[in-house]
Amino acid sequence: MGKRKQTTGIFCTRPRRPRIRSRTEQLDGSHVDGYIEMPVHDQSETTDPSDSTPLLVLPPDHPQDEHAASDPKKTSRSWQQYKERELAKWAEIRDQLLDTATELAGPCFSCSFCGMEDSCPIKCDDCGPNVTYCTDCCVLVRHHLSPAHSPEQWHEDHYEPFRLGNLESTILERQEHQDCPSRTLKTFKVFNSVGRVCYWRIFVCDHEADACTLLRFGLWSATADQPQTAFSTKLLEWMTALTLECQVSVKGFCNAVRWRSGLAKYEVDMLYRALIGQSVAEFHHHFFQKRTLLHLSPELDDGTVCPACPKEDGEIIVSLDANFGLVRKRSSGTSSAGPLHQSRYFLPDADVVEFMKPYSEDSKTDEDQDCNNFQAGSSLRSRSRQEKLDVTGVFGAVCRHSMPIKFLDMHHGERLGYPVYMIQQLLSAVQPGKNLKMHIMYDIACVLTSHLNNAGRGDLLDTIQLAIPIFHCYGHKSSCQVLYSPRRIEGFGLTDGECVERLWSYLRDFSFITKEMTPSHRIDLLTDGLLHYGRRKVADMYVSIDEHYDKADKTYQLASEELKTILEQAPVSVEDVKTWRQREIDLIAQRNQERQRSTVSQWKKTYVLQLYAFYSIWGEIQSCTDGILRSALVDQHKELEQKLAQTETDHNITRFEQHHDNFKATLLLVDQEERTSLIEKLWREASERTFLLSLKKKYPDGQAIAKKLGRQLKSINKKLKKTITKYNNINMPPQDTRFPREIDFADACHPTWQCYTQLDLLEEGPLPRSMQRQAIDALCLKERAVEELRMTSKDMRQIIETGLREHEIIEETLKAYRTVGNVGAVAMLVEKRDALETYLYFAHRLFSTKLADLPDVPSKDSTDLNLGSDHEYLLDSESEDEDDEDDEDEGIDVDRNDDVNTHVQQISY
Repeated sequence: MGKRKQTTGIFCTRPRRPRIRSRTEQLDGSHVDGYIEMPVHDQSETTDPSDSTPLLVLPPDHPQDEHAASDPKKTSRSWQQYKERELAKWAEIRDQLLDTATELAGPCFSCSFCGMEDSCPIKCDDCGPNVTYCTDCCVLVRHHLSPAHSPEQWHEDHYEPFRLGNLESTILERQEHQDCPSRTLKTFKVFNSVGRVCYWRIFVCDHEADACTLLRFGLWSATADQPQTAFSTKLLEWMTALTLECQVSVKGFCNAVRWRSGLAKYEVDMLYRALIGQSVAEFHHHFFQKRTLLHLSPELDDGTVCPACPKEDGEIIVSLDANFGLVRKRSSGTSSAGPLHQSRYFLPDADVVEFMKPYSEDSKTDEDQDCNNFQAGSSLRSRSRQEKLDVTGVFGAVCRHSMPIKFLDMHHGERLGYPVYMIQQLLSAVQPGKNLKMHIMYDIACVLTSHLNNAGRGDLLDTIQLAIPIFHCYGHKSSCQVLYSPRRIEGFGLTDGECVERLWSYLRDFSFITKEMTPSHRIDLLTDGLLHYGRRKVADMYVSIDEHYDKADKTYQLASEELKTILEQAPVSVEDVKTWRQREIDLIAQRNQERQRSTVSQWKKTYVLQLYAFYSIWGEIQSCTDGILRSALVDQHKELEQKLAQTETDHNITRFEQHHDNFKATLLLVDQEERTSLIEKLWREASERTFLLSLKKKYPDGQAIAKKLGRQLKSINKKLKKTITKYNNINMPPQDTRFPREIDFADACHPTWQCYTQLDLLEEGPLPRSMQRQAIDALCLKERAVEELRMTSKDMRQIIETGLREHEIIEETLKAYRTVGNVGAVAMLVEKRDALETYLYFAHRLFSTKLADLPDVPSKDSTDLNLGSDHEYLLDSESEDEDDEDDEDEGIDVDRNDDVNTHVQQISY
């Protein structure tokens, strides 16, 4: 490597440092190769300033061997050494930083403008850090007459507030209204940008509302009419950001302002009392309207429309769920008016209450009770709800891209009427003539299907496809997992259905704020939170969709390899796997029909069990020699005799004889149903335990996630032992030889236990049952991956098309306001258009690496874009050699990858 030419500029005298190779990616698709300097090892080393190396230099012609970096042990050790050196460096300058801060507390006697020395300098933090004025320059800088600035002057050993002239000399007014005869000078109490109270004198007139005049000076009125108090808009904007992003309450915000600005307690209390009125809700809504520009064009997007969901043709995948944390206390008061957002997200409460009247009783049938342990759909919660709650929770719908759709307040437990009403609303929003298919994912889709069938709502089932979210599937019995798993049903792709749970993790933190609010304020704040959440998702949606495409591509390859490996172990084909899958579904339908025909009514179950106990006790009485025990058995026998006689009278039947065939057949059915239900439950719990154990092995014991998994394992072990105890306590021996008399915990923990295999719907064949199920799962995963590739390709195209439609609306609105000469409206629209064009530019550059025929987006000069190395997204494809190296390193078959993309394009287009 030749000697580097000396460059001009200022160089530091620090010693030369070791360097590592780096590549800095730019958003325009280019990259810069160079070095990153590392801390020097020997502090005694010195070097000539001319040999100092800038932070980013050109790479050498022959790069050093990088094989050492591929060693995980060496990489880990190097990183640890780097962190230790970094901590040592911070320890060296820690005291220096404190000394610097102490020095800055004193004044700088030199004026920042004229350079003259002044024994009583004036500083103004609102003008910038370390800005110092002498008295003469401060007089010349007339902006200090503005009450928004708070200059301070040094006096011997401290700073004191400084103001030019007196209070009367600081007056704000509109220049064009100086000659207005109706203008009046008023003094307003203002909470400035740091939360302190100050007093501003402002001229107002009858030609404009006082609140509008205050807004011109960066203030927000506390009341709509005759205001006397106002807030700095910067203070409220900061409060809005903290409320929506961090779920900070008004009280929490006031306390944060107190410690940041050093406010006294009475000042904090004054600020809190001023902020809890209608003014803040109005500001939040004003801020929303100003951002969306709906007042300039109602056709613009209000933030509720998902840009990736299909609008004309395709599958709309929606997840439904309830959150019981977003409650409201009945004692929190009433609202004089409706919410400002009206029904932007939340459906009218009166319509929901009217629809739910027929659902006052539990709609879950007896045959669904053993499906899962979830409380969703059961009205048992509503019977034990607290009377102090006016709203018991929120039921919502979220699309597959995590965009909120519709929500409603619940006044009971999660009854089945809520998902039915929500589905009706979602279907009614689909315009006629659109080829849109609605796919619904719900925690208990199996129970909802049974309910709709029993309620005669086949019209809803014909227009939707129901599935259970992928992680909730493990809590359902095996037949539900086969029939309702999104990996088994066409049209769901790789959607997991848990996006609504991710929304709840954000929204539930508002609960401690909204539970004390009036109904309208609560709806407005939750709507603002949903709008903010949707805004976050849209901002990064093109990146997440690109990642989903890559994940689907990788999943397709892995599933194909797994299926190929399984099929090589026996002379079977993909068609055989499809046959196994269909046979499994047919057997489930057959068993369900047999179950409906052979199901014993509840009274008959009770009667047969009591009759069995009656005969058993009679046999014990005959052989018992203990007088006390015999007396107790006789009492039990008489009590059972009375119950049996009452049942026989109620149902007009004669008593079954102990050896009668009808009695034996009924007892067999009852015993089979009970033991089968318990063993299926044990199988689910054992599978969940095995899954948790496999996860726990991936994390060290000290990590928080490992501790959480450990707690979940303890919980599932308790459930297993409880179910085993319930099985072992059955008071009669198994009537079917397939069932064991007792179950041991060690045996029940293994999902492959022999007792579980009898529940398997698959038959032994060329491959064992476990291998057959793996083949079915691999085939289904492969098919869903192809669907996901097709769906994400459509999502990419839909994002571009939605953005272009929005851009067209903005251009038409701009033309109209330019015609009338509304400069302010034009400026706001241009800013929104520029932001949209930047978004489309990045999305198009990213999607163009996957799709070749995307619609053109408005051209944008790269100098107008916010480009920088902080973004880590690769927007341009690398060279073919680098692609080949990456594919070779990752073990990816490039030819097969091309086949996948070609196959997806053939399906989609």
